[in-house]
This record gives sequence, C-alpha cells and structure tokens, in this order.
Amino acid sequence: MKLMRVALLAVSTLLLPGAIAASHAHTSWTRFQTPGDGYSIDFPGAPTVTRDTLPSRVGPAPHVSAAMTNEGYSYSVELTTFASASPPDAVLDLFGRAFDSGGKVRTRTRLKVGADQATLTVVEVGDGKFILTALMVTDGTRVYQVWCTSLRGQETSASVTRFINSFRLVPP
Repeated sequence: MKLMRVALLAVSTLLLPGAIAASHAHTSWTRFQTPGDGYSIDFPGAPTVTRDTLPSRVGPAPHVSAAMTNEGYSYSVELTTFASASPPDAVLDLFGRAFDSGGKVRTRTRLKVGADQATLTVVEVGDGKFILTALMVTDGTRVYQVWCTSLRGQETSASVTRFINSFRLVPP
C-alpha cells in the first residue's frame, strides 16, 4: 500500500550516510502552498513536488506530493482526490488499518481540522528506531496525508511539532 511505501522511503532516507547526524545549521522555515490544492504547510526548505495519478476503486485519482529531508527528519505532505466521496470515518479507518499493519501504533487520536475529520497517529517503524508522526485529514473526497519521520526520541521535537501543527486547509 502507498502508505507503507512512503513510511519505508522515509525511514530509508534517514538511513543515508550523514542523514542521522544532527546538524546545527539554522533552519529557515517557509510557508508552502500549491495553487488549487486546498492546503498550506511550513517546510524547513523547498520540497520536491510530484504530480501523478493513482489507481483507485472509483477510477484514477489525481495525486500531488511535496517532500524533503532536512537535519535527520523526513517531511512529506500528500493530497489524493477521489472521483466520488466516501464517509470520512471510513477513509480514516482504512488508513488506520494500514498503520496497524505497518508498524507498532503508539497513539491514534481523532480530531478535526477545520470542518474535516482527521486522525493524528504516531507509529514506531524500523524495529522502533524511527517514529512516524502522521496527520490524516479528509472530507471523504480529498485525503491529505502529512508525515514526519524522526529518530526515536525526536518525535516531540520542535521540528516535528512545527511541521504537523502548521498544516492548514485553505480555499482551493
């Protein structure tokens, strides 16, 4: 499933030589927003943006992702837009099951972002060496996935907190 591929990619990115070593360089956070995608978020630099289409049960689903690695953290935000709506709780449950099978779930909290349903999930991956903090937000048609992967012990750092908490829904 795409969810686990992203988590594994994030973990493998952290394993690159030098990626785990903490850098003391000043990080300049900037607001990131792509026109028409309905969200904004702070990144600690310029992410790489990819647009493609994913297969789904209701037909091709436009997909956009923005991702980067910085100072030992892996950051990603994705938007998938489906052709027809599903109940938001069902969408969140589907993604929750993917987390359940891909690592050890520490916490999962239901919440709202604007008017949309959301979950905040913290998962141990890579034999517990890495922590994936993920915010999933959906209105049933648009699914936003906000991820930050860190070393164990860094999951409540200012970098993870800022990235996750900076996500905002904006008019598309």
